[in-house]
Amino acid sequence: MSEPSEVRDVELRMELLKLWYGKNILSDKQWENVRKGIVEELTEVSELLRAVPLKWEDEPLPMFMPYSSDNNDR
Repeated sequence: MSEPSEVRDVELRMELLKLWYGKNILSDKQWENVRKGIVEELTEVSELLRAVPLKWEDEPLPMFMPYSSDNNDR
């Protein structure tokens, strides 16, 4: 994990956790363990996404928006 975007993602997640739960809830060593867990999770997810074979014609699925007669303004 050496790319700047990956480092930024970890830092953003750490800051969100500290904002949600408070900085004093864990010790510095515990926060470091949380950081390691985030890095492991991002690494695992990245590897799984890279393993999905894609072709040039592959596109994202369209967003399905169910029709409701209550919403006539759409």
